[in-house]
Amino acid sequence: MALSARALAAATTTGVALGAAAAAPAGAATSSPSPTAASPISRVYVSLPRQGKAAPSAALIARGIRVATKARDGEAGGRRIRLIWLDDASGDAWDPAKVVANAQRAAADPTAIAYVGEGNSGATALSMPIVNRAGLVHLSPVSTATDLTSTDRAAELQPTGVRTFFRPMPDDARQGAALATYARTSGVRGGVLLVDDDGLYGRGLTSAFAAGGARSGVRIIGRRVAAPDGPGLPALAREVRTLKPAAVVYGGSPSSGAAAVVRALHAASPTTLIFGGEALANDAFAKQAGPAQSVLRLTAPAAHADPRPSRTHGLGRRPAAFSVFAHNGMTALLRAVDRSARTGAVTRESVRTAVFDGSLQSGLSGAWTISASGDSTYGAFDELRLAKGHVRTPGEVAVDSLVRKQSAALRARLAKRKRLARAGVAPQKAQSVIGSVTSVNIASMDLETAMMLVQSQRADLLEAQLREQIAAVHARTDQVAKLGTVLSRLSTLEARFPAGSSNDRVTVSLPDLGTALTDLATAATDAKLAPAPASASLGQVRTSIQQMRGQIDAQTNSQQMDMLRLQSLSNKRNEAFDVMTNFIKKMQESRASIIGNMR
Repeated sequence: MALSARALAAATTTGVALGAAAAAPAGAATSSPSPTAASPISRVYVSLPRQGKAAPSAALIARGIRVATKARDGEAGGRRIRLIWLDDASGDAWDPAKVVANAQRAAADPTAIAYVGEGNSGATALSMPIVNRAGLVHLSPVSTATDLTSTDRAAELQPTGVRTFFRPMPDDARQGAALATYARTSGVRGGVLLVDDDGLYGRGLTSAFAAGGARSGVRIIGRRVAAPDGPGLPALAREVRTLKPAAVVYGGSPSSGAAAVVRALHAASPTTLIFGGEALANDAFAKQAGPAQSVLRLTAPAAHADPRPSRTHGLGRRPAAFSVFAHNGMTALLRAVDRSARTGAVTRESVRTAVFDGSLQSGLSGAWTISASGDSTYGAFDELRLAKGHVRTPGEVAVDSLVRKQSAALRARLAKRKRLARAGVAPQKAQSVIGSVTSVNIASMDLETAMMLVQSQRADLLEAQLREQIAAVHARTDQVAKLGTVLSRLSTLEARFPAGSSNDRVTVSLPDLGTALTDLATAATDAKLAPAPASASLGQVRTSIQQMRGQIDAQTNSQQMDMLRLQSLSNKRNEAFDVMTNFIKKMQESRASIIGNMR
């Protein structure tokens, strides 16, 4: 869908009507020259751990990147895109020397237009200055440390003063607040112990939780550092056994030995809930966590990709969050290459400019934009659980609960039938086909039908609301374009005043202004603003321009709320489809199991 980057509300003034920023190109790709065998090649370097504990998570990221590139037939902007895969790990951890070498290799390649990496926030911080000095766009799909885009470290991480780094996943500040909310809704009222791996990501996540917890009334009783193989872990386990905190918030990733840490914490205090971030929200970690799965509570950016295959582009019916956000980021990068090609030659600078032009991105997880700092405006989070080696989404948890209730009710009805049969009471006519699918359907029809009806109506309602929201954004986009025209006409009018003119000089004293005033009046009418006056002083024109720029800035600051509403509606709509499909599958499996036991 073609949407403006700045969905700003229309503004009016009395007298001269004043403009807004011109509408940015839409996030959706439009036509670009088709590549041929002779088309130029642009390279995108991808640096991820291909070995060690982080390899499973990196494989999910790589899948999203590959699928996004394949969906474009390996081209963007009339150029052939070549992915160059590099390994930034040695053994179980990322290797600083490899990270530096990979970034330098990309920087030295004149055909390189972007660098994707790393899979760890600490490693990303190491490659950022090298990539920034080379003027390469730097995409890190899952590095969420707040420091990476903060102004405090800008001079260190992006030394040229020009932003080149962006990420599709929201940062740890927002995730920490989401974790604090999850803890509160999970009934955590007592003391919370913060534990991290002393890495950039882990420290940032626990600090963000502390900030969010303070606002929501969660009491922090201490902060500890835990390395899986270090001498501190047994001591930490003994302390947890003694303290028995209401919850532990763990900041770490699989590459830093998170599985060993959470298993030790769970063994020390089996009833203590353990909260963690998106780095742990994958099936590979769930299997490693073992019995600790039952107490793990995770948050991750909501990745409710539409379960219909046409929307997931080959990622599967339930793609992992890392795959979805890697797909979102890579798609945004390729669309930026398209936009840069339409403005002229595809260069590192033209691609960087296109990435940061504010275009609205229609990702698999919903709409989002890239802010001036490189952060994603996406802000919806899921509250997840782990069970039987798999990540369980809110929809799956709800379906599991409903299926358990239905299965219990069905077993009770079957037991009652057997008791009646032993007592010699004839079964009801509707149950005459013993053990058949028809009998099972009749036995569970009321509750299932009600569930499906409610979910279907919910999906339809959300679909209608989503269409209305998109239509509203389109309307605002059209208005912004018209206001941009007004601003352009006003700028033209301002330029007609001779250099050195006083602010008191009015337009009626200028020669040959008929066309300029007519164009301004037409643009103002088209934008449904107050009619432009027949004359205005230079001071009035300048003042009005400044006032409107202030209004534009104010509207831009509230843009994120529009994006969050669009994201929320999209996520809820997709989750409704997800719940229905999961419910049908679970009911079929439950029936088959019960019928099999009857036979």
